[in-house]
Amino acid sequence: MPRERGLEPQYGGYDGTRTESKVARKNRLQHLVGDRRADPSTCVEGNAPPVLIEQDCNIHVTELDPGNTVSLSISKGRQAYVVCAEGMAELSENKGAPLALARHEAARVTGDGDLHISAGKEPAHVLLLEMKRG
Repeated sequence: MPRERGLEPQYGGYDGTRTESKVARKNRLQHLVGDRRADPSTCVEGNAPPVLIEQDCNIHVTELDPGNTVSLSISKGRQAYVVCAEGMAELSENKGAPLALARHEAARVTGDGDLHISAGKEPAHVLLLEMKRG
């Protein structure tokens, strides 16, 4: 749902099949969708994502080769949903035991700290949705 009623519809698109798109998500987080009202300097790599929405939500994607890890800082008062679309991924935080996710499994992460996503012995394709906790 948008943050308020009466907003003009915004349509965005993104072609994930382009070579630049594949490179942008290979062994790193690519910010696909973000809040239209966010300060771009707070975005991953300081760039606004290609698709902007009227919601306090960020969507990232990564395709990890075996043994690679990406990280995202989860600020206080925010949460993340992590979906393993393909392969096997492992989630770990600053504290606590790692959590293994198989294909089509998901997890919710709350708290303040860094979230680390790793691929094990096989590649992993992972979606990460980060938003206000509530």
